[in-house]
Amino acid sequence: MKTFSARLIDEILLAHEVSQIHKLKIIVPSQRAKWQISKSLSTLIQKPFIFPHIDTIHNYILSHSKLDLIENYEAQLILCKTATAIDQSISQDIFYSQCPSILKEFNNIESYMINHEKLFYELSNITAIENWSLNDENLSKNQQNYISQYKKLGDLFGLFKSQLIKSKKGISGMLYREVAENHIEYFKNESNIYFIGLNALSKSEETIISYLSKEKKAKIFVDVD
Repeated sequence: MKTFSARLIDEILLAHEVSQIHKLKIIVPSQRAKWQISKSLSTLIQKPFIFPHIDTIHNYILSHSKLDLIENYEAQLILCKTATAIDQSISQDIFYSQCPSILKEFNNIESYMINHEKLFYELSNITAIENWSLNDENLSKNQQNYISQYKKLGDLFGLFKSQLIKSKKGISGMLYREVAENHIEYFKNESNIYFIGLNALSKSEETIISYLSKEKKAKIFVDVD
């Protein structure tokens, strides 16, 4: 039985002459997959050829954004500065240690194209947690802090995002969302794309890939080996 790579290359060669495959874009999930596809092309194609453009889905999406990807350390510094501006009682040292996990959540919110205002509003208005009610007139200090935490996170997210956009920068989730929301404009000239072995996609990735596939600009191959 042929491997997934062999079947993929068979499909490519049925649709394109070997002399033309340099015009293709092959988009894969990781750097490791990029290396594997390159190796398979070298091994399985017996004629001289020019390699197609092979890239990860992450780099492919980022390359289309009008925002620049901010360095992680810079994002953490801006996030920490923004948080202390909102609440001066926050310890910078303690908050800075929490920045990586907060940025991870912010990235998820953006890449899954979630309405952050609605999300944090709903989190701050949960009716009951572990058998206590937020509608109780006599909320404990911990309960009050819980509600306040999500309200402040919502404010922090909005202000942090707006500051980055003013600088034409963004964390990766912001770039994913920006590209997905402008997919028709950004991908109107794309063609001959192969999405290979992708899974567990965010809403941003799904939006982009679905559009390109529907417009016959791309083909999708899922590894079932």
